Amino acid sequence: MPRHSPKKFPAISKADPCAELDLATRLFRYPCSYLIYSEAFDALASEVKTHIYERFRKVLGGEDTSETFAHLSQADLAAILEILTATKTGFAEH
Repeated sequence: MPRHSPKKFPAISKADPCAELDLATRLFRYPCSYLIYSEAFDALASEVKTHIYERFRKVLGGEDTSETFAHLSQADLAAILEILTATKTGFAEH
């Protein structure tokens, strides 16, 4: 099945953007909302973004292995971490 990647979302050489579609298995290839690239997210208070980024790091880094995130594969977690680190301004600093 062909994949489509909207032009407005950033892409990096080794990973695909969070908005890449994969209609064979789920709507988006990676289980991470593309809304993290939205103006609304960027407009959040810095304290809120810091908290969100810290939660992302705990989940994506494997520190939070709760049942809520058990369905996420290690490959998806690593890919999302790589994508956000490379494409989301401010994420790498947290």
